[in-house]
Amino acid sequence: MTLTKGQQKLKNLYPELNDTQLKVISKQVEERLKSGGKVGKGFLSGLANKALRGLQGLTNIVSSKENKNPDWEYTRKKGEHHQVLRKDGYSYAARFSGPGTHTLENTKELLAKYDNDIVKATRKSSYASDVDRTAHGHDLRYSLSGGDENKIREADLIFVSALNRIKDDKINTLVPKNAMIAKMLAEDQGAIKVYSGDVKHYSPADKKLLEDVLAHLEQMGFGKVEKDRPMRGGCKDCNNTCGKGQKDETIGMGKKKKPPSAWILHVKKYAKDHNMKYGEAMTKAKATYNK
Repeated sequence: MTLTKGQQKLKNLYPELNDTQLKVISKQVEERLKSGGKVGKGFLSGLANKALRGLQGLTNIVSSKENKNPDWEYTRKKGEHHQVLRKDGYSYAARFSGPGTHTLENTKELLAKYDNDIVKATRKSSYASDVDRTAHGHDLRYSLSGGDENKIREADLIFVSALNRIKDDKINTLVPKNAMIAKMLAEDQGAIKVYSGDVKHYSPADKKLLEDVLAHLEQMGFGKVEKDRPMRGGCKDCNNTCGKGQKDETIGMGKKKKPPSAWILHVKKYAKDHNMKYGEAMTKAKATYNK
């Protein structure tokens, strides 16, 4: 659709919103501007509130806002492609959410800000969003996985499950959740290799530190997969026991996925055995494939 000037500014602030969301939210923003912020209820109104705060500088409405939180400020390091988090009308670069994280270094920096007190460093208020807190646990699991594909998948499942439980920050959860689901689906289809991050060999002290931080995050509920969650659009009242919806046996992604075909498994094994990319193996593996 052709965006109005206001919708384009909203799109620039929140690139994860689709055209329908932009249309509805921009209308609610307009209504809230006219009514002094008294119009609207529910989820979309929550997005409209966030958008309104983000657009404050573009309107003639004067709003009293706290200064940007210095504890949430972070400058990305080389190689990090981190999410931009929206909080209270401000933007913050995530410390952990996004590819290329310097997990050990960033964890040590976070701890140092709180005198190496793990409890204080990992509390909710120490992160700009629970999305980044969830991503911290995910990055720690990657770092401690040793490249084990089963541990990597478990970390991904826990990550999405934890994001599903964040109810008050829909804008910041959209991008990382959809990206992780797409990653797992692509891995299951054999389109990409299982990404395990940069497998590093940590000193015993550093490994112990990462394990201790992860253990504390898990004690606070960042360490399990939420099972038997209704699929999107299913019956939430009875968790789909009435048969109107379908249970998702992993993380709310829909039907349980079928295992990869014999051909896909053969190609993946061929690529691994011959140290080549999956696309190249697709052609060469035909000679050794027995149906």
